[in-house]
Amino acid sequence: MLRLKDNPPMTLPDSNSLEGDDRRWTAIYCKPRQEKSLAWDLLRQKVPYFLPMVERETSSGGRRHRNLYPIFKSYLFFAGGEDERLAVLKTNRSVQLVKRSEEHTSELQS
Repeated sequence: MLRLKDNPPMTLPDSNSLEGDDRRWTAIYCKPRQEKSLAWDLLRQKVPYFLPMVERETSSGGRRHRNLYPIFKSYLFFAGGEDERLAVLKTNRSVQLVKRSEEHTSELQS
């Protein structure tokens, strides 16, 4: 289990890099318990991502541990085009990309 300070950031540190950018956000379904590892991989490759996490306290053997756990198990969100999508798939930590229907997307833009 990672120490609280050893968790990846929830977003890429340079959050201003997405302002005015037209890259699309995509959800990725990860292999079990690979969300944080995928986030570290994307951080190293400078691919913008979002991994929402919540702090939870657990106890084991009379000791209390605090850690961050992903809110959506096995899901991570990333922004980018074809190059970023290939970078995510090459990590071998993903199962599939979650596709958006074009009909639903056009309804949201209206």
